[in-house]
Amino acid sequence: MEYKIISNNPMVKNEFENTIWVDGNPKDVLIKTRDLLHQDYELVTHPLNASIKMVLSPVKSIILRKIKENKDLFQLEVIEDSILKYDNLYIKNGHRKRKEHYKDFAMIDYTLLKSGMEEVKSTFGGEFLEIRNWKYSY
Repeated sequence: MEYKIISNNPMVKNEFENTIWVDGNPKDVLIKTRDLLHQDYELVTHPLNASIKMVLSPVKSIILRKIKENKDLFQLEVIEDSILKYDNLYIKNGHRKRKEHYKDFAMIDYTLLKSGMEEVKSTFGGEFLEIRNWKYSY
């Protein structure tokens, strides 16, 4: 199976070859994800984090899987709803733009992504993303 990571997190971009880099904010990541769901991909990880603070993080990573079967219309509803929720939370709280916390948000996003990858491996088995031999450092 072909997997892709949609991300604006530099840690993810530099470590995984299957990353589609989004040069923008988390809403741009959600929009790119929506565009790919309209093609031949489906969500593997949910587009929004459980924590409101992480929803407002300046970085976001989402795992998608290429499919050959019919599209799941529920997933299109999930991504559209996620974009609306993000917009509503952004209006209320604004982005977290303080640079001193950027690396912390990037590390949390990276850690959540790795956790999602482990869950996928335990469910579907085997390796599914090419990992570069690169270690992020501050």
